[in-house]
Amino acid sequence: MLPVRGLLHDVVCPSFRDGECEKKRIGCVFSHDTSLLPVRPHQPEPEKRPVKKPRVGMTEPPRITSAHHSSTSKLTLAQRQDGLKKMYTSLRRFYAPLFDHSEPALQHLGADMATNDALRMEQDVFQHANEFSYKSSSIVGAASVMKRSSEVLAASVAEAAQALSINKNATDEAARILEACTETGTETDVRLKRESQQQRKKGRLTRERLVKAGFLCPKGDLEQLGYLMDVPSEWGPGGEAADASGEKQTCVRCGVVFKVGPLGAVQSAEACHFHPGRPRRERLGETTRSRKVFRWTCCGRTADSNALGEDRCATGPHVFKEKTPQAMHRRAGYVRWSDIPSAAQEASEVLPVAALDCEMSYTTAGMSVTRVTLVDETGDVLFDEMIRCPEGVSMIDLNTQFSGIQAEAYEAEAVFDLDSARKTLAQYIGPHTILIGHGLENDLHALRLLHTNVVDTCQLFPHPRGLPFRLALRDLVSQHLGKLIQTGGASVGHSSAEDAQMTLELVRWKWMNRYT
Repeated sequence: MLPVRGLLHDVVCPSFRDGECEKKRIGCVFSHDTSLLPVRPHQPEPEKRPVKKPRVGMTEPPRITSAHHSSTSKLTLAQRQDGLKKMYTSLRRFYAPLFDHSEPALQHLGADMATNDALRMEQDVFQHANEFSYKSSSIVGAASVMKRSSEVLAASVAEAAQALSINKNATDEAARILEACTETGTETDVRLKRESQQQRKKGRLTRERLVKAGFLCPKGDLEQLGYLMDVPSEWGPGGEAADASGEKQTCVRCGVVFKVGPLGAVQSAEACHFHPGRPRRERLGETTRSRKVFRWTCCGRTADSNALGEDRCATGPHVFKEKTPQAMHRRAGYVRWSDIPSAAQEASEVLPVAALDCEMSYTTAGMSVTRVTLVDETGDVLFDEMIRCPEGVSMIDLNTQFSGIQAEAYEAEAVFDLDSARKTLAQYIGPHTILIGHGLENDLHALRLLHTNVVDTCQLFPHPRGLPFRLALRDLVSQHLGKLIQTGGASVGHSSAEDAQMTLELVRWKWMNRYT
């Protein structure tokens, strides 16, 4: 056995530290004195950094699936994905006010907008570029996003945040505000919205422009169009017979004489059989000598069809409406702006131009106003509220097919009565305001208001056959503005806000094209 020289006596045995030396070795050459181990300085544990929770929308860029990429395309899916990533990154940076906002709803809206806009931008570039120009077009598209106005976006974000602060459930309203912003969307969206804004500024409707263009209804024609110019003194203050319960009236739907009263107590909800549409003339053949018939717009049956006996396609309660201003005055009295206590007395305190539209329903007082919408010259909604029945008057039929008012919404939101609605309107409009509307005399009758400074699109766009024929608002909008409105059908009905905005745009279009 070789002699031990002791060179490793100062080195602590590695196996001894683990408690394994005695089991494996007999003559260990290392030291078993643990005091010889060097004392290491205390190492503080590394500080644990808080894990950052990913913000809403902090996800990977959207992906283009093979289902949306043609196998015959000369561009690879990877090339398109790279272009999409560039555009998404730029949109994420530009929409930073949304992603960094403290309101979660705005963060979600920002994430959705960045994803959807990036996909649409990439699709637009893919359709207009080839395999050689796609990459450069993607870079240009991504760079153009950062050239948009961040101040305009910040203003829209602040407006959307304010809407959410008033009502936490107003996500749709916030989305509408952001969508209307001229700096959101694809490059095509931004260009079209900017052009529309410029056209709007160019076609701004002012009192001077409307008067100079001769758009105001002449005072001598207002009575012929159905407007009430003054209330005769012999009519009295009005409102002496606010409710017609117990009276005999003729149903405007089926022509039957019935006793007015609340549903269930006096009449059935299905007592009336009628056609909710109108008869429209239709040519049976292609030649000018072909026979013409009238068809109901609601069901398509001919107006003289009675093959199955009772051919009327709808049922409901019997309803009536007063046809003369004097009869309406008995239900609720007409007022002038000067009769409303909160009305602004100075012309500078009211809007110079506004658009008004009302929706009506059937009550035991006849046809009553149920919704009032007022928009300013830019199209922004200033007042849009449900109107409840006055004391002692009962709702019979909400007339949803035309009014668009659902029973649930009416019960929950109808807080204004007619007087309070007029007082609120008087904060915006007065006798000097030019009111724009379609068949505006019907809205003024429903509100029991006397107003003579009006621009009526029924008079501005007269029917070729003259009065009493009138062109429908949806037909005018389709013909001149190229838009479709009132497409919801019988279950959805009309929107007074949309109708008011479209009458405003029709007048704007007329002014822009007044020399053509």
